[in-house]
Amino acid sequence: DYKITSLNIRHFCTVLKLLFGHENFRDGQLASLQTIFGSKENHMIILPTGYGKSLIYQFCALIQPQVTVVVSPTDSLIYDQIVNLKTFGLTEIVQLDKSTNTKGYSYD
Repeated sequence: DYKITSLNIRHFCTVLKLLFGHENFRDGQLASLQTIFGSKENHMIILPTGYGKSLIYQFCALIQPQVTVVVSPTDSLIYDQIVNLKTFGLTEIVQLDKSTNTKGYSYD
């Protein structure tokens, strides 16, 4: 198993600065990385929106020799939010994302 030491943590911080341009990890990021790199087991990291999950995935993919698989429920969550908004009587809902044009897609 990979041993987490203060030297490793300094390396993590150096990689964070060089590859991502950040001075510090957000809450939960370093602990997640320590868990991931601390064992050879599979891991599922669940963090709230805005906690920098993408950085964790990218960091792992760049640093470790193993394959990194990311399952993102974003599309399903967006759909669920749209369905939920419709239950409140909203009739005009527009979803904008990287796969739509600038006009978006209307769920009428």
